[in-house]
Amino acid sequence: MGSISEKGLLSITGLYQSLEGKVLGTFAIYQHDAHYPTGANIAIIEQTAGLSSIAIKRIQAEEDLNKRNDLFQQVEKLASWAIGYGVN
Repeated sequence: MGSISEKGLLSITGLYQSLEGKVLGTFAIYQHDAHYPTGANIAIIEQTAGLSSIAIKRIQAEEDLNKRNDLFQQVEKLASWAIGYGVN
């Protein structure tokens, strides 16, 4: 893959992505010329990080909902079994 300098990239603007105190990854813009990040660079990274946070939260909510649904189905089966056998 090669290092950044081997690719001719001289600058990087980055932001780490965290969610609820856990670092999930980083977003970066690599450039061929050395310079300070522009407002546009920072805005792009922040928007990307914000959108990914929304997507991650949605995936986590779906996973949580699926776990709760599975648990509910298990309780429902157990209750049905208990009623069927007259367990009080």
